[in-house]
Amino acid sequence: MYNVALVQNQSEMSHYGYADARPMLKEFGYNLDPNSGLYTAQNIDDLEADLDKYDAVYFASNALNDKNIRDVVLSESFKNSFTDFLKSGKGCLILHQLRMAQDDVTLSFLPDLLSGVKPKDRKKLHEENAEDGELLLTSAASEHTTFLYPDSIVIQKVKKQCLTFKSLKGLYWHFWDNVPQTEWDILLYDLGPEGQRPLVVSTKESEPFRIVL
Repeated sequence: MYNVALVQNQSEMSHYGYADARPMLKEFGYNLDPNSGLYTAQNIDDLEADLDKYDAVYFASNALNDKNIRDVVLSESFKNSFTDFLKSGKGCLILHQLRMAQDDVTLSFLPDLLSGVKPKDRKKLHEENAEDGELLLTSAASEHTTFLYPDSIVIQKVKKQCLTFKSLKGLYWHFWDNVPQTEWDILLYDLGPEGQRPLVVSTKESEPFRIVL
């Protein structure tokens, strides 16, 4: 069983039940230590020293909205340790991070060739609504584990769920910018005025890192 470190925004967890990823991880069979697997602003300082305990780190939606979490994760010390963690074959999943998109902040804690990626706020860029657009799959997505495990994803069902979700309707609030295709495979995208907008990307199999955004 894989051991996962979950980084979450405590404020989001308190206000929105769907923002707490622990039930989902448990349902999928991942091991989340109830005493140490969850990292919030209260204990994020411990994550760097704890990395060896985990197979992957999961940054939940808007985890990096929290200034305490963001300051620790964006530190040079954490970046160096996290790069070593990823080089050892461990994984990382980073979900939607709206504050970083609004502040135009890169994912600088990722290894150097990957660290220029940043979320781009679509409303700030073009005054768009989150419900606008399409969810388009690339050819790489059809055989990619992200879209096949633990269940095959039917993208039109995902779109329908996004647009009918009572608590927060929308397809996407930001897309990923500065995604070099020499390092990343684009799996899901939309087309905007500036061209292709990556929504889900994964490091290439030739890379020594396992990262999905």
